[in-house]
Amino acid sequence: MERIVVRVLIITSACCFSKRHVYIAQDKTWKDAQEFCQDHFIDLSPITSELEEMVFRETIQNEIGWIGLHRDFRSSTGWKWSGGEDVTYQNWNYGAYDGQDFIYWTKDGWKSDINGTRRHFFCFNMTLVEQMHTWENAMQHCRQRQSNLSSLLSKTERLLVMREVQDAGLTGLVWTGLRYLGGSWLWVDSSPLAGDWHEGGDQCPKQNRCGALNAEGEWVTQDCKEEHFFICH
Repeated sequence: MERIVVRVLIITSACCFSKRHVYIAQDKTWKDAQEFCQDHFIDLSPITSELEEMVFRETIQNEIGWIGLHRDFRSSTGWKWSGGEDVTYQNWNYGAYDGQDFIYWTKDGWKSDINGTRRHFFCFNMTLVEQMHTWENAMQHCRQRQSNLSSLLSKTERLLVMREVQDAGLTGLVWTGLRYLGGSWLWVDSSPLAGDWHEGGDQCPKQNRCGALNAEGEWVTQDCKEEHFFICH
């Protein structure tokens, strides 16, 4: 019965998600855009893989704007995502980096510019809800507000969310949109299960069928009837 009820909830709400990337039509330098996103959302948008590029393209249209990528010579690759990991995936316009330190997104690929140029930009959008709910009640809370329990598609997204959790001073577990259902783990927003999440332990759990992050930012699986804080997007 649990499997049927939860699957119906997932299917009937699949059309009603808010954007995980928000286009801001204000002209700002890269660093001012970064500060704006950190103040009002999470950070400038990360696009750390082909999967995130695909999700990003589905979220926005043909806008052009700053993303979270910048030069950082302390990084092993020379590039870093704002608040996140070193760069491993790249999608340069016409396959070539064009010489500057701050990156903006176009539908034809990434381009670089100096910080002083003022452009529109994209913010990564998630909401930490400081209320204690079971996993299913947390999902309903998000969906009543036209969002969903969050999928986290990369280490950078996880690091950005954990920064919000730590800044809020929370020490307990935080629910994500990860659920074991119908014989496999899945994200309830239908995102592909890839990237930062690694299945481990019991591949057919009898009790701990919902995914959360602990205070150290590590993945854990818990009994879905437990009450924890949660993340919507």
